Amino acid sequence: MRKEREVTAPPAHERALTEQEIKANDRAKKRAYAFSSMVNFLLPPIKLFAGITGHSAALIADAINSLLDICANIITYIFLHISAKPKEDDEHIYGHGKYEIVGSLLIALSMLVTGVLIVFGSCRTFYDYFREGVLPKSPEIIALWVAITTVVLKLLTYFYTEQKARETRSDALHAQAMDHISDVFSASAVVIGVLGARLIPGEGTLFEPLAAIIVGGLIIRSGLGVYRPAILKLTDSTVDPETVEEIRSVVETVPGASSPHHIMARMIGSETLSIELDIRANGLLTLYEAHDIASETEQELLDHFGARTHVVVHMEPSHPYRHTRDFMRRRPDLCDPDSGEPLPDRE
Repeated sequence: MRKEREVTAPPAHERALTEQEIKANDRAKKRAYAFSSMVNFLLPPIKLFAGITGHSAALIADAINSLLDICANIITYIFLHISAKPKEDDEHIYGHGKYEIVGSLLIALSMLVTGVLIVFGSCRTFYDYFREGVLPKSPEIIALWVAITTVVLKLLTYFYTEQKARETRSDALHAQAMDHISDVFSASAVVIGVLGARLIPGEGTLFEPLAAIIVGGLIIRSGLGVYRPAILKLTDSTVDPETVEEIRSVVETVPGASSPHHIMARMIGSETLSIELDIRANGLLTLYEAHDIASETEQELLDHFGARTHVVVHMEPSHPYRHTRDFMRRRPDLCDPDSGEPLPDRE
């Protein structure tokens, strides 16, 4: 008798998506990208001008970070466009989803490099002070106002982009959101640095390069946060145990299918799940009947995890079973030569 599945909505990352929903996701991603781009293109020239005229090394470092945001937007747009291509492609039979992850990885690497360069440059300012007693100039008030404006604007952009990233399951938009929140922290560090430098004469100006070091450190931290999940997906790391159990429970609802095992599941991009598994059925069934069970198992998984899910089902006879004598003669390496039973690692 067929088991009834609980009528509860699965978590967002497991909810099945129709083709229409996937296309709607692509449109939502591009709208979020457009808004993010507008903010990122607006801020860098303003911060760079205020940093140079206002003698603020921290704000200049933050402007460099914003220039990096522009590069991130361009990379995101290119790879979102590629990843949204249809699956029907002779060279990409698994779809183009991983291009989006490649974009996330490039953003992460650029964030890491930029953060290291900012930290290195600010450390040289401290080196010059301790070696030669040279202090940086005190920043002007324009640097403070621009930094405060950046904090407010970037905070609003972060909440919007992260919301869309969760709704559309987009790694690239999540990378953008992480970059926005790092901008909030870095601009906050600039505000503190500029205030310290203006309120404390003399050595108080060292608050500025100290704020720049904090900015660089935050960029590095955010870059690592984007890098790790991107590299795991690119290297085909398996999905979480909860998803594996979800796959198992779906298969067990199929009449005639039992003992789902050797479940190998991974993400192809941010939306597409690839599932390969073995199931067992009555060994006396005809090939037609066994094929029906495999087909229904595949369809159940497609219905549950989404129309673009890649599913491969391998059928095995239920235990106990023995290989035929002809098979034992041809492939003694795959079964016990005396009993004909499959070897433990082949079960």
